[in-house]
Amino acid sequence: MEEKKHKNNFIIFLAISGSFFLLIALFLYSVDPFENAISAIFAASGLILLLLSARWLIKRAYHHGKKKRVGVFSLTCDEGCSIYLTEIFNKKLLEWLEKVEWVYFLSIKDKTEIKDLDVALIEGVVTSQKDKDDLEKIRANSKVVIAMGTCAVTTVPSGQRNRFNAKQLAEIKDHMEEYHFLPKALALKDVVKVDDQIMGCPIDEKKFVEVFEKYLK
Repeated sequence: MEEKKHKNNFIIFLAISGSFFLLIALFLYSVDPFENAISAIFAASGLILLLLSARWLIKRAYHHGKKKRVGVFSLTCDEGCSIYLTEIFNKKLLEWLEKVEWVYFLSIKDKTEIKDLDVALIEGVVTSQKDKDDLEKIRANSKVVIAMGTCAVTTVPSGQRNRFNAKQLAEIKDHMEEYHFLPKALALKDVVKVDDQIMGCPIDEKKFVEVFEKYLK
């Protein structure tokens, strides 16, 4: 917040200085239009300062108006968190639509892409090689990755096979080989860097809004 205030003050300083230099140039030119070398220097300096301040303002307006590209992804789970997110939409969607472009969310749209994401919300556990490959692709294309729900953070309950005894593991061996399951179910943080997390099964609404909106600023 303090940094933003300093930037605002600097832009104002540039604009005022530029205007002041132009006024000096006009004054000098009006006094002696035939000796205008000094006035030309002031005019050029004023124009440069005004152009710099205008460039800063245009850049800030662009970034302020640019929507955050957000994706919602489901690995191995019952997709309860993403379903509950659609319930949260009843209260927050209209507000978020002004700030968010939902680039990937299979529950609400067909056309999706995993590219240049500002925020990736990911639920579920990494149980297969496909999950692992998908997660690594999402991480490579996202600025911020948020583990959404207790499964994504701790593997429980979707990764309950981690607690199976030898007999139970033997019973599911064929299925694990057929679907290329990993030896153990993994939390997101065991595979990639995770920037934030939201606990709950499903997610806690208040905590989700708090964490998610932090990355919309």
